[in-house]
Amino acid sequence: MTMDQAVSTYRDEALELLAELERAILDLEANPLDKERMAACFRAMHTIKGGGAMFGFEEISRFTHEIETTFDMVRNGKLAVTPQLLNATLAAGDHIKALLFVAEGPPPDDLLARSEELLTVYRQMLAEIGMAAPGGPKAAAKATDAPLPTMPDGTDACDLPDAGPPVMYWVHFAPAADLLANGTEPLGLFEELAALGPYRAQAHGEDIPALDDPGYDPEGLHAVYDILLMTCRGENAIRDVFLFVEDSCRLAVIPLVPGRLRGSDLEEFLPFFTGMPPGEDQTVAASRLRTLVEGKLRQVEAIRAKGHPKEQTPKQKQDTAPASASLRVDSAKLDALVNMVGELVILQSRLRQAVKGENMAAASDVDEDLERLTDAMRDSALELRMLPIGTVFSVFLRLVRDLSASLGKEASFVAEGAETELDKTVIDRLKDPLIHIIRNSLDHGIESPEERTQAGKPPAGRIVLSAGHSGGNVVIRIRDDGRGVDPARIRKKAVERGLLSSDADVSEKELLALLFEPGFSTADKVSDVSGRGVGMDVVKKNIEAMRGTVDMENAPGQGTTTVITLPLTLAIIDGFNVRVGGESYIVPLTNLRGFQERFLTGQPRQVESIERMGHLIPLVSLRRLFAVPGRQPDYERVVIVEADGEMTGIAVDVVVGRQQAVIKSLDESYRYLKWIAGTTINGDGSISLILDVPRLLRMAREQYERTEQRDALT
Repeated sequence: MTMDQAVSTYRDEALELLAELERAILDLEANPLDKERMAACFRAMHTIKGGGAMFGFEEISRFTHEIETTFDMVRNGKLAVTPQLLNATLAAGDHIKALLFVAEGPPPDDLLARSEELLTVYRQMLAEIGMAAPGGPKAAAKATDAPLPTMPDGTDACDLPDAGPPVMYWVHFAPAADLLANGTEPLGLFEELAALGPYRAQAHGEDIPALDDPGYDPEGLHAVYDILLMTCRGENAIRDVFLFVEDSCRLAVIPLVPGRLRGSDLEEFLPFFTGMPPGEDQTVAASRLRTLVEGKLRQVEAIRAKGHPKEQTPKQKQDTAPASASLRVDSAKLDALVNMVGELVILQSRLRQAVKGENMAAASDVDEDLERLTDAMRDSALELRMLPIGTVFSVFLRLVRDLSASLGKEASFVAEGAETELDKTVIDRLKDPLIHIIRNSLDHGIESPEERTQAGKPPAGRIVLSAGHSGGNVVIRIRDDGRGVDPARIRKKAVERGLLSSDADVSEKELLALLFEPGFSTADKVSDVSGRGVGMDVVKKNIEAMRGTVDMENAPGQGTTTVITLPLTLAIIDGFNVRVGGESYIVPLTNLRGFQERFLTGQPRQVESIERMGHLIPLVSLRRLFAVPGRQPDYERVVIVEADGEMTGIAVDVVVGRQQAVIKSLDESYRYLKWIAGTTINGDGSISLILDVPRLLRMAREQYERTEQRDALT
């Protein structure tokens, strides 16, 4: 695995961990004493921190260190779960997402400033219980990338009784060659330095003899160290570290300038030590280094003074991180697929032998086995892409929580059917439309607590998102118990906009469909968050792009329900191949309800009717609708389909048979053909168009109505 692949894997895992963290935080909000959720928060931060340090995300590692410390106190019962902690951690999760997608190099100044502001909240919480970090101030100082901890009195570790202001020091240390023989461990010296504050060291190995050098002593020390240290304990504390070796070593402790930097900031100065001219006077070198450190301190102070951008509004605040390109798959599913590939190899060998021996009976047997195996492999491959829709429910729980608070409303979010599986591509594309619908429900559906109380409702509103299978589709319902939509108001707005004549006789369903027209809104004043109907045309467009449908059900004073129907997958569908003249089409099996036939005595009309089980249903002639050239046959097959809750017949020349269609998208130049869901390649190499049945019937209805109006005028 290359480093780029490893980093990509870390990002994907970190996003999963952040989703788990968010779910745990929201669960803790409902049950602050849930120890399992406390431990889950700690584990998520611990894992993110470790991976960040491993793959170069140093700011993430530094940032999560103190949050991990806080949740260690929480799970050990030393710190209570409070709204302040939960709000800060949700904000921290958003911040880590932003840091995950920073390009190579250090994060920009505004993100660094945001890190410091969020960490201040955690330091204050630790200060309230008299903790700077696990193990106290000394242990905290060992975390060389972390700023100095906050102490109970609101100051930091620099205000301990024996401490002074933070000062940057240059420590030059050349140990004696026989230091180990005297019982001194150099690593122990560096651990003591770490207890004083953040530091970075540069080792010089130019004087280390080669292994084959006669003067090489494997037990001798030959390296020289230049150390940049920030501490509040003063020069004497530094010299105390080297108290027992100072006489036998070369040691220089040079104060530079007062100031506070992190360990990661100190790394910028290590090239200074490697680039020092040989024999340069330490006083001159210290003057040059002092100038560099002063410049860095001014830069850091400017960042701190700048602060961070204003908090995003609920409308702006959303997960903008790219969707993960990878997904976790159960190993049992992979094992099953590998076994099928093994069977496929055997079938290929059998087919070769049958062809060589011109044994058609054996080839026919292989064909039957191959058809069975192909069906199984198709189902197995599609299962690899299927995910529970509940994987995105936590996003909506967070949305309802934050948005209801910003709007001054009370609302709860309930998810049902989280185990319902859907293609990963569909889930990724479904999230934005669902967010928009839920925003509409909160902003314009759910009333304020006062209004709800006056209407005899509980003060807190309720939004329910349910998912379940229906035939070959997934049906998702978003229901709220708000004020609903006033049909009279929809009619009034539609008449004002010229979408409806004042005397038009339309059903409530047709009125609600107007909410999905571009720019249509019943609101007198559009909210920053959403507008009932504003943007709902985009929701409809996105859903229909996935071969789905969206409808609205309304109960004035009781709430609205948005119903989304989607196919299980966007890759392969089952359907029936039909022909009209020389053209081939696929009717999706999810829309198909049966077949009939009819004999013709004259030229058929584009739209007429046919009897179906004692009822008359509309009949659309594909030959007339598409103006297919050629002779009209005397006998037609009628495909009975269901769309928008209504039965309709589609007249075709021939029903070829059932076919699995691998969906291929149309070229961009055909995007205006809304009634085509895609194309597929047939076994003989020809191409069939996959019909989008609901749109096809709507197009036929619109053409019929225009023709009727034109005939009435003439």
